[in-house]
Amino acid sequence: MPVRPSRITAIAAACLFSLSTHAVELPAADLYKQAQAEQPSYLETVKELVSVDTGTGQEKGLATISALLVKRLKELGATVQTTPATPSVGDNIVGTFKGTGSKNFLLMVHYDTVFGPGTAAKRPFRTDQERAYGPGVADAKGGVAMILHALKLLKAQGFDGYGTLTVLFNPDEE
Repeated sequence: MPVRPSRITAIAAACLFSLSTHAVELPAADLYKQAQAEQPSYLETVKELVSVDTGTGQEKGLATISALLVKRLKELGATVQTTPATPSVGDNIVGTFKGTGSKNFLLMVHYDTVFGPGTAAKRPFRTDQERAYGPGVADAKGGVAMILHALKLLKAQGFDGYGTLTVLFNPDEE
């Protein structure tokens, strides 16, 4: 399923704005501009994720993406824990950010797909003027990237007006 890059910017801005409305003093238009500036980096992350086969049970690809997600969460300042997703393969990844506010948030998405081995090579990531294509772009590697980049934007704002912000990446939606 293709995703429109222009909609991606709007979604990132909405995520950022919804978490930060009480503490960030920038007008919504400025937050939107920051989300627009983040779009190329976001698309690179989607490309990196889509380029690895992570069909449910594909241990090698899931391990590759798991390592990438752990690294990215740590770079963003999260405390990260992983646990095996037994009886499936792969790890549940939990990233925790502690803030100064009172509201708690959970951002959750799976990082596996329904595509068989070799699909990433047969259908590589690509974009046109309006859309992004590739196995898992919309379900749910685009969502994984959205979380990472929304967190990056929050960090750039110095926003910590939440109690706890927890991110859960699951390797086995199916």
